[in-house]
Amino acid sequence: MKEKKVFAAHDEKETRKVLESGNIHVISDLESNKRADKLKHLESGLTPVLARIAADKKVAIGWSLETLKGKKKYEKAVELARIRQNIKLARKAGASIAIRGDAQEGTYLLLSLGASTKQIRNLRTQSF
Repeated sequence: MKEKKVFAAHDEKETRKVLESGNIHVISDLESNKRADKLKHLESGLTPVLARIAADKKVAIGWSLETLKGKKKYEKAVELARIRQNIKLARKAGASIAIRGDAQEGTYLLLSLGASTKQIRNLRTQSF
C-alpha cells in the first residue's frame, strides 16, 4: 500500500508552493495559525485560491480530532469556527476533505459544522 504524504501548513506562501507541486495527499493544520482574525473574516489558513488549487491537484484538506480534544473552551471554539469556514471553502471549490480519528465521531462533527452529504460520502478517514 502506498504511504500517504501529509503536509502540516504553517504559512500561506509555503502552503501554496506545496499545493502547486502536487506531491502530497492531505494538507492539515491550516487553522492552527497564530494570526489575528479580522472583524468580518477569520484567518483560517485557507483561501478560495488555495482551495481551488487543492481541488485541481486532488489534495484533501484534513483535520485531526485529537488536536481539538486537548484545547481549552475558547481555543476550541475559535478553531471550530475556522474549520467551519474551511469546510465551506472546500465545498465551493470541490476539494475533498479528510479526518484523522474516529470516523463516526468525525462524520458527526463535520456534518454539524456544515459539511455537505456529498463531502461526507467522499470523506477520507484513513490515518494520516
